[in-house]
Amino acid sequence: MTTMKAVWRAWSAAAVVAAGIWLLPSAVDAQAPRRDGQLDVQEMLVKNAITAVNHGNLTGNYTVLRDLGAPSFRERNSAAQLATIFQKLRDQKFDLSPILVLQPVYTQRPGIDQAGELLLVGYFPTQPMQIQFRLAFQHVGGGWMIDTVSISTAPAPQQMSQMRQPMPPAPGAPVYYGVQQAGYTR
Repeated sequence: MTTMKAVWRAWSAAAVVAAGIWLLPSAVDAQAPRRDGQLDVQEMLVKNAITAVNHGNLTGNYTVLRDLGAPSFRERNSAAQLATIFQKLRDQKFDLSPILVLQPVYTQRPGIDQAGELLLVGYFPTQPMQIQFRLAFQHVGGGWMIDTVSISTAPAPQQMSQMRQPMPPAPGAPVYYGVQQAGYTR
């Protein structure tokens, strides 16, 4: 029963990711600076794409990731090919979900390239390994759809890992999906 709940949650989250891709604003809005209280469109695109890869890694099923792609992405990649592409990352059993609570650091200025694709390149400052990404999105039907997705991990810089040490959890803090949250009650 626990496995069924986990699968249901993964598929439910994937549906939310899929819905989010289609509700995104146009190219002009994608280049807009962050506004108070609103999640940056570029950040949503990055997190949606990486979350879709993470769900594929957890389930071994990359159909949702493929279906979130632009037509050219779907033509180039079957679900089986995506499973092969992400095999190494999946074998590492590296959890990509910490990106959901962090902001990406862009190593290249986000923007539209000559082909009209939105290119987003950077990393998430996770510890002890950084999650690095290179993503390209095509504007299709009023929304941005995945055209290229590359995700890797690399050791975080030494100085960064020493700068901020995590606080120890509060005594008796409950564990929720592997993360201890102080003050969480059911």
